Amino acid sequence: MFLNVSVDADLRAWIKMIEGDTEWEGIHINQTQEQRQALWKSYKMYEVPTYIIIDRAGKIVSVQAKKPSDPELQDELKALLK
Repeated sequence: MFLNVSVDADLRAWIKMIEGDTEWEGIHINQTQEQRQALWKSYKMYEVPTYIIIDRAGKIVSVQAKKPSDPELQDELKALLK
């Protein structure tokens, strides 16, 4: 499952985008400015988008993962699911 965290200031535009894109799977949340700063600091995020892999035990495997569509990421995820 994917957790999609948005940092968009325009909440209405973000909701419209989410509702219009049927291929965007997972859970979607939007962060306020204060929440965003804490999130970025906690996960060492430096850019948008940032992909983070967290294993079943809740351990962060990668804070700079490849895009979900990248074949190399697909192999890494398959290995983690074994």
